Amino acid sequence: MKITSDPAILKDKEINWVDMHHHSTVSDGNKSPHFLYKWAKKNRKGLCLTDHNYISGSIYLSKQKDIFTIPSIEVTSKEAKDVLVYFYSSKDLIHFWENEIKREIKKKNPWDMKRTEIPFNSLLEKAKDYNGINILPHPLTVPPKRTKHFLKDKEKMKDIHGVESHNFTLGLFKETTQELKDLNLPQTAGSDSHSITKFGTLTGSYAFDREDFINDLLKKNNIIIHPLGGKIRRAIDQVTIFTNNLFPKQSP
Repeated sequence: MKITSDPAILKDKEINWVDMHHHSTVSDGNKSPHFLYKWAKKNRKGLCLTDHNYISGSIYLSKQKDIFTIPSIEVTSKEAKDVLVYFYSSKDLIHFWENEIKREIKKKNPWDMKRTEIPFNSLLEKAKDYNGINILPHPLTVPPKRTKHFLKDKEKMKDIHGVESHNFTLGLFKETTQELKDLNLPQTAGSDSHSITKFGTLTGSYAFDREDFINDLLKKNNIIIHPLGGKIRRAIDQVTIFTNNLFPKQSP
Protein backbone atom coordinates (compact mmCIF):
# COMPACT_ATOMS: atom_id res chain seq x y z
CA MET A 1 0.00 0.00 0.00
CA LYS A 2 1.22 3.46 -0.91
CA ILE A 3 0.26 6.72 0.86
CA THR A 4 1.04 10.08 -0.70
CA SER A 5 0.06 13.76 -0.61
CA ASP A 6 1.46 14.53 -4.09
CA PRO A 7 -1.44 15.58 -6.39
CA ALA A 8 0.63 14.70 -9.46
CA ILE A 9 -0.34 11.06 -8.99
CA LEU A 10 -3.95 11.95 -9.83
CA LYS A 11 -2.86 12.42 -13.46
CA ASP A 12 -2.13 8.70 -13.77
CA LYS A 13 -5.08 7.50 -15.86
CA GLU A 14 -4.33 3.86 -15.07
CA ILE A 15 -5.39 4.41 -11.46
CA ASN A 16 -9.05 4.21 -10.52
CA TRP A 17 -9.54 6.94 -7.89
CA VAL A 18 -12.54 6.61 -5.58
CA ASP A 19 -13.93 8.74 -2.76
CA MET A 20 -15.01 5.89 -0.47
CA HIS A 21 -16.85 8.00 2.12
CA HIS A 22 -19.41 10.59 1.04
CA HIS A 23 -22.86 11.70 2.22
CA SER A 24 -25.91 12.95 0.32
CA THR A 25 -29.33 14.38 1.18
CA VAL A 26 -30.43 10.81 1.86
CA SER A 27 -28.83 11.30 5.29
CA ASP A 28 -27.09 14.45 6.47
CA GLY A 29 -25.41 15.75 3.32
CA ASN A 30 -26.37 18.87 1.36
CA LYS A 31 -26.13 17.47 -2.19
CA SER A 32 -28.57 15.07 -3.84
CA PRO A 33 -27.42 11.67 -5.17
CA HIS A 34 -28.13 12.87 -8.73
CA PHE A 35 -26.02 16.02 -8.25
CA LEU A 36 -23.17 13.93 -6.83
CA TYR A 37 -23.42 11.46 -9.70
CA LYS A 38 -23.08 14.30 -12.24
CA TRP A 39 -20.21 15.76 -10.24
CA ALA A 40 -18.31 12.48 -10.06
CA LYS A 41 -18.85 11.83 -13.76
CA LYS A 42 -17.60 15.31 -14.67
CA ASN A 43 -14.48 14.87 -12.56
CA ARG A 44 -13.90 11.30 -13.77
CA LYS A 45 -13.69 9.90 -10.27
CA GLY A 46 -15.40 7.00 -8.55
CA LEU A 47 -17.76 7.69 -5.66
CA CYS A 48 -19.32 5.70 -2.82
CA LEU A 49 -22.41 7.16 -1.17
CA THR A 50 -22.16 5.95 2.42
CA ASP A 51 -25.25 7.58 3.87
CA HIS A 52 -26.09 6.98 7.52
CA ASN A 53 -28.39 3.95 7.88
CA TYR A 54 -30.05 4.44 4.45
CA ILE A 55 -29.16 3.10 1.01
CA SER A 56 -31.29 4.78 -1.69
CA GLY A 57 -28.43 7.07 -2.74
CA SER A 58 -25.98 4.19 -3.05
CA ILE A 59 -28.49 2.11 -5.02
CA TYR A 60 -29.10 5.07 -7.34
CA LEU A 61 -25.36 5.36 -8.03
CA SER A 62 -25.11 1.62 -8.62
CA LYS A 63 -27.62 1.91 -11.46
CA GLN A 64 -25.46 4.46 -13.30
CA LYS A 65 -23.20 2.64 -15.73
CA ASP A 66 -20.80 5.48 -16.49
CA ILE A 67 -19.14 5.97 -13.08
CA PHE A 68 -17.43 3.57 -10.69
CA THR A 69 -19.08 2.91 -7.33
CA ILE A 70 -19.26 0.27 -4.62
CA PRO A 71 -22.64 -0.37 -2.93
CA SER A 72 -22.17 0.90 0.60
CA ILE A 73 -23.64 2.27 3.81
CA GLU A 74 -22.44 3.82 7.07
CA VAL A 75 -24.30 2.22 9.98
CA THR A 76 -24.25 3.46 13.56
CA SER A 77 -24.40 0.89 16.33
CA LYS A 78 -26.38 1.04 19.58
CA GLU A 79 -23.21 2.37 21.25
CA ALA A 80 -22.99 5.21 18.66
CA LYS A 81 -19.99 3.67 16.89
CA ASP A 82 -19.93 3.92 13.08
CA VAL A 83 -19.09 1.18 10.60
CA LEU A 84 -18.63 1.58 6.85
CA VAL A 85 -19.82 -1.52 5.01
CA TYR A 86 -19.03 -2.17 1.34
CA PHE A 87 -20.66 -4.86 -0.78
CA TYR A 88 -19.76 -6.72 -3.94
CA SER A 89 -23.32 -6.30 -5.24
CA SER A 90 -26.33 -4.02 -4.81
CA LYS A 91 -28.40 -7.13 -4.11
CA ASP A 92 -26.34 -7.92 -1.01
CA LEU A 93 -26.63 -4.33 0.23
CA ILE A 94 -30.41 -4.30 -0.27
CA HIS A 95 -30.88 -7.61 1.53
CA PHE A 96 -28.65 -6.49 4.40
CA TRP A 97 -30.59 -3.24 4.83
CA GLU A 98 -34.04 -4.76 4.49
CA ASN A 99 -33.36 -7.74 6.78
CA GLU A 100 -31.05 -6.23 9.39
CA ILE A 101 -31.07 -2.42 9.41
CA LYS A 102 -34.46 -1.06 8.37
CA ARG A 103 -36.38 -2.18 11.45
CA GLU A 104 -33.56 -1.16 13.81
CA ILE A 105 -33.41 2.53 12.84
CA LYS A 106 -34.44 4.82 15.68
CA LYS A 107 -36.64 7.87 15.22
CA LYS A 108 -34.47 10.81 14.20
CA ASN A 109 -33.59 13.38 16.82
CA PRO A 110 -30.41 15.42 17.44
CA TRP A 111 -29.34 13.35 20.46
CA ASP A 112 -29.46 9.88 18.96
CA MET A 113 -26.25 10.36 16.95
CA LYS A 114 -27.95 8.19 14.26
CA ARG A 115 -27.86 5.15 16.52
CA THR A 116 -29.61 1.96 15.49
CA GLU A 117 -30.62 -0.68 18.02
CA ILE A 118 -27.85 -3.08 16.92
CA PRO A 119 -24.82 -3.68 19.21
CA PHE A 120 -21.45 -3.02 17.56
CA ASN A 121 -20.11 -6.57 17.32
CA SER A 122 -23.49 -7.92 16.28
CA LEU A 123 -23.60 -5.34 13.48
CA LEU A 124 -20.23 -6.53 12.17
CA GLU A 125 -21.31 -10.17 12.25
CA LYS A 126 -24.56 -9.41 10.44
CA ALA A 127 -22.74 -7.51 7.68
CA LYS A 128 -20.37 -10.43 7.09
CA ASP A 129 -23.37 -12.71 6.59
CA TYR A 130 -24.12 -10.65 3.45
CA ASN A 131 -20.51 -10.63 2.19
CA GLY A 132 -20.03 -7.13 3.59
CA ILE A 133 -16.58 -5.63 4.04
CA ASN A 134 -16.41 -3.88 7.42
CA ILE A 135 -14.25 -0.75 7.60
CA LEU A 136 -13.79 1.17 10.86
CA PRO A 137 -14.08 4.88 9.95
CA HIS A 138 -12.48 7.96 11.56
CA PRO A 139 -11.04 6.40 14.75
CA LEU A 140 -10.27 9.87 16.16
CA THR A 141 -13.68 11.45 15.67
CA VAL A 142 -15.40 13.11 18.62
CA PRO A 143 -16.89 11.04 21.49
CA PRO A 144 -19.10 9.06 21.75
CA LYS A 145 -18.27 7.96 18.18
CA ARG A 146 -14.51 7.80 18.79
CA THR A 147 -13.07 4.30 18.33
CA LYS A 148 -9.29 4.74 18.66
CA HIS A 149 -9.28 2.46 21.70
CA PHE A 150 -10.82 -0.30 19.57
CA LEU A 151 -7.55 -0.55 17.62
CA LYS A 152 -5.98 -2.34 20.61
CA ASP A 153 -9.05 -4.45 21.41
CA LYS A 154 -8.91 -7.84 19.64
CA GLU A 155 -12.52 -8.62 20.48
CA LYS A 156 -13.78 -5.37 18.95
CA MET A 157 -11.58 -5.74 15.86
CA LYS A 158 -12.12 -9.43 15.13
CA ASP A 159 -14.72 -8.79 12.40
CA ILE A 160 -13.15 -5.57 11.05
CA HIS A 161 -11.57 -5.95 7.61
CA GLY A 162 -9.82 -2.57 7.53
CA VAL A 163 -9.55 0.96 8.91
CA GLU A 164 -10.26 4.33 7.32
CA SER A 165 -6.86 5.83 8.10
CA HIS A 166 -7.36 9.05 6.10
CA ASN A 167 -10.50 11.17 6.29
CA PHE A 168 -10.43 14.67 4.80
CA THR A 169 -13.16 16.19 6.97
CA LEU A 170 -11.47 15.09 10.19
CA GLY A 171 -7.88 15.26 9.00
CA LEU A 172 -4.93 12.84 8.96
CA PHE A 173 -4.89 10.38 11.84
CA LYS A 174 -1.20 10.62 12.79
CA GLU A 175 -2.02 9.55 16.33
CA THR A 176 -3.10 6.10 15.11
CA THR A 177 -0.05 5.38 12.93
CA GLN A 178 1.57 2.90 15.31
CA GLU A 179 -1.69 1.08 16.07
CA LEU A 180 -2.36 0.66 12.34
CA LYS A 181 1.14 -0.73 11.81
CA ASP A 182 0.62 -3.22 14.63
CA LEU A 183 -2.77 -4.31 13.25
CA ASN A 184 -1.43 -4.70 9.71
CA LEU A 185 -4.94 -4.25 8.31
CA PRO A 186 -5.95 -2.73 4.96
CA GLN A 187 -6.51 1.04 4.99
CA THR A 188 -8.99 3.20 3.10
CA ALA A 189 -9.47 6.92 2.49
CA GLY A 190 -12.42 9.20 1.81
CA SER A 191 -13.56 12.79 2.10
CA ASP A 192 -16.47 12.13 4.50
CA SER A 193 -17.91 15.18 2.77
CA HIS A 194 -21.38 16.45 3.67
CA SER A 195 -21.34 19.74 1.77
CA ILE A 196 -18.48 20.92 -0.42
CA THR A 197 -17.93 19.05 -3.64
CA LYS A 198 -14.20 18.68 -4.12
CA PHE A 199 -12.21 15.51 -4.54
CA GLY A 200 -9.28 15.32 -2.16
CA THR A 201 -8.75 12.26 0.02
CA LEU A 202 -9.12 9.22 -2.22
CA THR A 203 -8.48 5.50 -2.44
CA GLY A 204 -6.88 4.29 -5.67
CA SER A 205 -6.39 0.96 -7.41
CA TYR A 206 -5.25 -0.25 -10.80
CA ALA A 207 -8.48 -2.28 -10.87
CA PHE A 208 -11.56 -0.86 -12.60
CA ASP A 209 -13.76 -3.87 -11.86
CA ARG A 210 -15.66 -3.66 -8.55
CA GLU A 211 -14.70 -7.11 -7.31
CA ASP A 212 -11.06 -6.63 -8.26
CA PHE A 213 -11.00 -3.20 -6.59
CA ILE A 214 -12.32 -4.61 -3.31
CA ASN A 215 -9.96 -7.57 -3.46
CA ASP A 216 -7.00 -5.26 -4.16
CA LEU A 217 -7.99 -3.28 -1.08
CA LEU A 218 -8.14 -6.41 1.08
CA LYS A 219 -4.72 -7.45 -0.21
CA LYS A 220 -3.37 -3.95 0.60
CA ASN A 221 -2.54 -3.30 -3.05
CA ASN A 222 -4.28 0.09 -2.98
CA ILE A 223 -3.05 3.68 -3.00
CA ILE A 224 -4.14 6.53 -0.72
CA ILE A 225 -3.84 10.23 -1.51
CA HIS A 226 -4.45 12.71 1.29
CA PRO A 227 -3.82 16.36 0.33
CA LEU A 228 -2.31 18.77 2.79
CA GLY A 229 -4.16 21.87 3.98
CA GLY A 230 -7.90 22.43 3.62
CA LYS A 231 -8.65 23.68 7.15
CA ILE A 232 -11.38 26.09 5.98
CA ARG A 233 -13.13 23.40 3.99
CA ARG A 234 -12.98 21.03 6.96
CA ALA A 235 -14.47 23.69 9.23
CA ILE A 236 -17.35 24.35 6.82
CA ASP A 237 -18.09 20.66 6.50
CA GLN A 238 -18.04 20.17 10.28
CA VAL A 239 -20.55 23.03 10.69
CA THR A 240 -22.75 21.38 8.05
CA ILE A 241 -22.67 18.07 9.93
CA PHE A 242 -23.59 19.77 13.21
CA THR A 243 -26.43 21.78 11.62
CA ASN A 244 -27.92 18.85 9.71
CA ASN A 245 -27.90 16.71 12.84
CA LEU A 246 -29.39 19.44 15.00
CA PHE A 247 -32.21 19.87 12.49
CA PRO A 248 -32.58 16.37 10.98
CA LYS A 249 -34.44 15.87 7.72
CA GLN A 250 -37.40 13.57 7.25
CA SER A 251 -36.48 9.92 6.80
CA PRO A 252 -36.00 8.91 3.14
